[in-house]
Formats: sequence, C-alpha cells, structure tokens
Amino acid sequence: SLIAISKCLIATDQLEKAENILKESIVWSRKRFGNFHPNVARSLCSYAAFLEGLGNSGDADKLYQEAKTIQETVMDTDGDIYSMALRSLGRLAQEKKDYRKAETYFTAAFSIFSRNPAIHMEDYVSNALSLAEFHQWEKQPDKADSIYGVMGRVLEGKTFSTLRAYRYFILSRAWYFTQKKEYASADSLYLLYYHSLVNASAQQSSSYTHLLLRKAINHYLWGQQAEAERFITEGITSI
Repeated sequence: SLIAISKCLIATDQLEKAENILKESIVWSRKRFGNFHPNVARSLCSYAAFLEGLGNSGDADKLYQEAKTIQETVMDTDGDIYSMALRSLGRLAQEKKDYRKAETYFTAAFSIFSRNPAIHMEDYVSNALSLAEFHQWEKQPDKADSIYGVMGRVLEGKTFSTLRAYRYFILSRAWYFTQKKEYASADSLYLLYYHSLVNASAQQSSSYTHLLLRKAINHYLWGQQAEAERFITEGITSI
C-alpha cells in the first residue's frame, strides 16, 4: 500500500518522497471511497503522524480532527483508527497545556478497547499507558495507580516473549515507581525486563540501552552511585 511505501521512505530518511506518497494516499482514498470512509481516515492519520514527527503539530491536529469526524460520521468508533486519532489528539492537547481536553481524549481512547482488550491488546495498552502517564504528569497518583492496576490484571500471565505491549507496561510502571521514589519496586521491574533482554541476546538493541539508562537513573536517585555509574558505562558500551 501507499502507506507502507511511505514508511519505508521515512525509514531511509527520504522525507520529501514520503510526504508526497502520503498526500497521494489521501487523494487516492477520497477518489476510490468518497470523503467519508475509514480508509480516508487512516490515510489522514498516517499523514498527521508524519507531520507531527516533523514538529508541525498545528496541521497534524487538523488532520487528526478530520479523521475523528469521519469515523464518527460513519459510526466506526470502536477500532484502531478512531483510537489512534483520539490518542494523538490527547497528546497534542497536552503539549498545548490544554489538560482538560487531553484527559477527555485519553479517557475516550482508553474506553474503546476496555470491554474486550484481548482483541486489540497493543492498542489497549497504548491507550491505557497514555492515560496513566497523563495522570502521572498531572500529579494524580490515585488515578494513575488505578489504570496501572487494571492493566496489570489484564496482562496477568503474559510474558515478554508473547506480548510486546507487556514491555511498554513494565517500563512505564517502573519509571512511575522511580518518580514516586519507590526505588526498590522500580528496580524489581527493571530487573525483570533486563533478564528478559539478556535471555533473548538483545544486548545490542536500543531497548537494552534505554533500559540501562533508566536503571542508572533509578540507582542514582536511590543513592547507589556506584551501581548507577556501572549501568551508565554499560549503556554507553552497548550503543
């Protein structure tokens, strides 16, 4: 598809070509399906994400809004396109410090897959983490704890090998514990993730480097400077 081609171009830093392909995808979808169709909304979200990545949040916001309107018009508000639009609008609203609107968007996105998260587990976790991390940012620990608790029950029994989303949940919750100064709890989660990467021989991955730096910060704030320096050195070496 044109969207898949654009992703390949973006990965190889051919941004001008990628943008032209994304624009073409929108035009083609409108001609093929009409103005109000999920395929048009998906193309709009893809181009919006591209613009957001370039720092053009204003135009990205307009495209996400249009995608959201399309999905509401065709009454397709329980899938990944609508979820993506809401989550992205929440992120942009938070950047603009419109926290009330951001919470509304994040909460709506979270509710989409809450009834049956197993069907769209990756999207469910992404939406849940967006809402939990928003509550962290807003210093609302009770609300954040509630969302993390719900996610923990949903993800119970899952492992790193069977569910990629579990990795994001572990990292996010560990960082949350670090911010709450619950350093031992954070370290136990970081250690779980650390061993999973070692067992998978993934010590040269960006995930491994990111984890080591997070562990270093946690140990430094915990007052364990020697351990922090060790993980910083290991992190630099793994790059």
